[in-house]
Amino acid sequence: MSLIKRLEILELIEAQQNRTLKKIAEITDQTYHGIKSGRNYPNYETITKILNVIPRLNARWLILGEEPMFLPVFQDEDGSNAVYEPASSYMRRSPLYNYPILVEEVEEIRKSVEELRKSVESLSSEKEAAAPASGAEVG
Repeated sequence: MSLIKRLEILELIEAQQNRTLKKIAEITDQTYHGIKSGRNYPNYETITKILNVIPRLNARWLILGEEPMFLPVFQDEDGSNAVYEPASSYMRRSPLYNYPILVEEVEEIRKSVEELRKSVESLSSEKEAAAPASGAEVG
């Protein structure tokens, strides 16, 4: 899909908020019609304005056509403000990104479980050894 087509899709979505590409990017009629007709491509300043007005828009989608169109939304810790993170930040949240760290954590948990298992076996053995002595008859 071409950049022009992506801009058309974006404009259709933004039309729900009564915003045209011309308003969003603060461009002249001539520039707007040049982009819409496919004669011209938006310059760096135009693309930057679009991304600043629509912070959730994924720049890689707009420029290269790479999905997703919009970035994931996260809330501040207090839940008050939406935070739009770049894809690189989002990927750091992905379990596969942290795979080596997760492997280390799983190994630590496995060792802890093994230590707990040995402690339980030891306590069970001590209890079994003490049980016949307490149950012996005094004679």
